[in-house]
Amino acid sequence: MKNNKYSLENILKIRHDKEDKKLNEMSLLLNQYLEDIETEKKMIVDIEKTIYKMNSEKISNIRNQKSYYLYLEKLRFELDEQKRAVKQAERDYEEKKKEYIEAQMDRKVIEKHKERYVETINLEIKKNEELMLDELAIVSFNRRKCQ
Repeated sequence: MKNNKYSLENILKIRHDKEDKKLNEMSLLLNQYLEDIETEKKMIVDIEKTIYKMNSEKISNIRNQKSYYLYLEKLRFELDEQKRAVKQAERDYEEKKKEYIEAQMDRKVIEKHKERYVETINLEIKKNEELMLDELAIVSFNRRKCQ
């Protein structure tokens, strides 16, 4: 009987490795995205605290009022930057997710091919066994007939 080793086993292993790599990259980007969202939430809280502090204190000095205002503007600018970072992190994550799904589909195609190959081999083995049993039955029948 022929060598029944699946010829695309190396490709299947490569596709598994590629899928695992994409999954790891995707999870790193997801973690980065979640961290960016958390940072954005903290920044919003800081802005709210600053506004509350500005409104609750009696700021008579114009210099102090200007300092609060400039600090608030700085926080708002940083928040805008953080929002852009969150959106970019989300885009990066979605792109990597698509790559992962594509890698997963590539692997599944090879696995399906392998399943069909195994089924074909099993059918071939079953046919060969049936042929051998038929030959044994014929030989046995002929022996009994000759005796």
